[in-house]
Amino acid sequence: MRRCYVWDRRKQTFVDAATYWADRRSGGAGPTVISDLEPYRNMVDRRWIGGRRQHREFLKTHDLVEVGNAAQPVRLPALDSPREALIQAFRQHGG
Repeated sequence: MRRCYVWDRRKQTFVDAATYWADRRSGGAGPTVISDLEPYRNMVDRRWIGGRRQHREFLKTHDLVEVGNAAQPVRLPALDSPREALIQAFRQHGG
């Protein structure tokens, strides 16, 4: 199996990638700082949104929901029986 190496800036040498990432994740890490949103124009009235608080307030004011890039579950209509599903399919597709 081929090994993967990563350049470690502190050591100024290549090190095993698995060891490098394990060391980086385990302790010594400080708090994570997440940057604010970049200003953007909203799609409702084209006004500028300048930060996370404004973004949340805008969504709440206009009764909107932010959709991420996670897959949404598909909801199929509930059918009483497989027989009903077959009948419905034949009716829809002219069978």
